[in-house]
Amino acid sequence: MSNEGGDSLDDFYIPLKGDAVDLEKLARHKRPLTEEEIKENKKAKRRKLKEKIREKAQKKAKTEESLLQQGSKGQFQYFCDKYFNHFGKHFTKNTDNYYDYFTEVPKRWTGVASHELKDLVPFIKDLIPKWRDSLCRTTQTDPKGTPRLMIVSPAALRAAEVVRTMKEFTSPKLPIMKVFAKHVKIEEHHEKLSNSVVRICVGTPNRMLKLLEDGSLSVAELKWVIIDGFINAKNLNLLETKDTGDDFFKLFENHFNVGDCSIKLCFF
Repeated sequence: MSNEGGDSLDDFYIPLKGDAVDLEKLARHKRPLTEEEIKENKKAKRRKLKEKIREKAQKKAKTEESLLQQGSKGQFQYFCDKYFNHFGKHFTKNTDNYYDYFTEVPKRWTGVASHELKDLVPFIKDLIPKWRDSLCRTTQTDPKGTPRLMIVSPAALRAAEVVRTMKEFTSPKLPIMKVFAKHVKIEEHHEKLSNSVVRICVGTPNRMLKLLEDGSLSVAELKWVIIDGFINAKNLNLLETKDTGDDFFKLFENHFNVGDCSIKLCFF
């Protein structure tokens, strides 16, 4: 339809109030943005950004719930799914034997909506009833560089935060061994591990893998592995991120998955 001047109705683009202004359409029709349209466009962009943030928060909460509100069997099923994603093969089709690989999650921690770092110490105490004997005592005959508990975190900064929350488990004679690359050369880790009795080791999968492969770190006395379920800015945890996931599953395949199933895993 045309008016008397011969202009088509399609020649005019008028954005509705509350809608984001289509800049391409405006460019085609050679009409500059009005001040009101600029304001409306900014408001629309802010609404979209808030919606994205809300969606990310919902996804993060769902991921945490799927891990933390389930018991050992549910965690093992999740672990098997991620194993398949990395290797393209099933770790096992029988998830009923989860107790061979995952330790029983303490009852008061199943169904908890989320875990914070302040919860880590009480979680460990519930996970390991005789924690003082297992983690805080040593003798002169104890071998060097052989932790009993390993906490695997996705990044160095996160691992450092974990260590800071665990002061109750450390002492001058029995410090927590920090194994991550940030500001620490691998040669320094070699020296510390070869001269130190270790009960708790906290670090990143890649550095742990390197130290185990060169023999500086040993799993000879390892009994528990806690997988840090921290969600990063991309709403991914350690197993869902390619590099850390690849390194962790190498750790598991080559060092944690021993024949007698004496090393137990769990998520925190």
